[in-house]
Amino acid sequence: MTWSTVVLVAAGILCVLPECSFADKVGQPLLCDGCVGMIKELHKDLKDSQGRRRAIVPAIDNICQLSRLVVYKFSPPKMVKACVYILETYRKELEESLANFYKKYRVDSNHLLQEQFCDHAIHACDWKYRNPGDEVRNHASEFSIQSIHS
Repeated sequence: MTWSTVVLVAAGILCVLPECSFADKVGQPLLCDGCVGMIKELHKDLKDSQGRRRAIVPAIDNICQLSRLVVYKFSPPKMVKACVYILETYRKELEESLANFYKKYRVDSNHLLQEQFCDHAIHACDWKYRNPGDEVRNHASEFSIQSIHS
């Protein structure tokens, strides 16, 4: 038996090294909150970007900073850890999601983007891990202006 096939059972988490995912290592709630926090912070910078890559790339490059991730359920160092993992693993998907979303919509809320990226694109969030205030309920009421770039 090699180390790559050693099975770890700790705190009810089953994972095979080195194939363990971040969620297996630190837990789904941190992965979800890290993703949601990252999207919330990016939305502050990008809601008027119209999906331009010259706005998206620097925003992504500067997102995983302690000072930006201080108002969330998990500690800032844990949020940064989740943010860095998401960027290292899903940067292309994030860039595409942001570009497509902001080309299509100008909205005050980022719930639809959270759902598209965190829930569906990278499967970071499961309904049971989402904070009640982060739930997506009615997309139609969130849209203030829909861009003509459909």
